[in-house]
Amino acid sequence: MTLSPFLSTRRGCASTGSTPFIKHILIILAAVLVCTAAAQAGESAAGQNPDEIVFLKGLFVKEVRGYGLYTEEETSVFKKADKPTVYLEVDNFKLGIKDDQYHISLSLDLLVKDDKGKVVAEDKGIISHEHILKSRVRDVWFTVILDLSEWPVGKHVLSWVVVDNTSGKQCTKDMELEVVE
Repeated sequence: MTLSPFLSTRRGCASTGSTPFIKHILIILAAVLVCTAAAQAGESAAGQNPDEIVFLKGLFVKEVRGYGLYTEEETSVFKKADKPTVYLEVDNFKLGIKDDQYHISLSLDLLVKDDKGKVVAEDKGIISHEHILKSRVRDVWFTVILDLSEWPVGKHVLSWVVVDNTSGKQCTKDMELEVVE
C-alpha cells in the first residue's frame, strides 16, 4: 500500500524573452485552461456538497505514475494469484491550520462484502496519514495492492471508507471485484 506524494501547485510560465507569437499562443492556452477549469468546477459543485469529502475515483489500475496518471485495468475479474492495484482519489477534505501550515489527517478503511451485501472482512486503518504542508491542496490519491490468495472465489464488493480526521466526516466508494481460480 502506498500513499501518494503531494504534487506541487506551482505552475511554470513563459520567459520574458518569448516572441509575441509564443505569448499569443500561451494566452489562448491559458484562456482554454481557465474555461475548462471553470466548467469542471461547475460540474463538481453541481454534483456534490462543497462541505462533504468525496471519492472522485476508485478503479483497478495496471500502473500509477502520479495524480490522475494511471493505466486502467480492462476488467475487475482477477485470479487468486493476482495482486490487483486499486487507485483512489479523494477530494474536499478539511485542512487544519497550525503555525501557518496546513495539516491533512486522513485514514482509509476497507469492508469486503459478499454478493448478498454481508460484510465478510474488515480492515481498519489500511492507510493512516498525517501530513503537514506549506500550500493548500484539495485532493490526494492512494494506491492499495490487494493480495487475493486467501480470498474465496466469487463476486465481492470492496467498500472503501475514507475518514477525514480533521472534520470527522467520511465517505464511501464501492467497487465490484470477482475472484476466479
